[in-house]
Amino acid sequence: MKNIGGVILGVAAAAAIGAAIGVAYAPNKGVVTRKKMKKKINRAASDLKDYVDEQKGLSLDKINNLVENGQEKVKEISTSFSKKAAV
Repeated sequence: MKNIGGVILGVAAAAAIGAAIGVAYAPNKGVVTRKKMKKKINRAASDLKDYVDEQKGLSLDKINNLVENGQEKVKEISTSFSKKAAV
């Protein structure tokens, strides 16, 4: 799963860099080019932030599930020991 995330991040970064280079060589005035670059960079930064937030949320969900499963197992083992101790 980590490899897929890295690939997606790499592709997104390459696309952003490619777009910035393409805009830099576009036949527009400097002001227009800088505005376009700023817009594209801001969009890429926003997309990256969204991706990181999504991954962070997924990781927290996994951790919460592991904790819940662990708590259930502890209760099962505790119940099993209590039954065996009562016999």
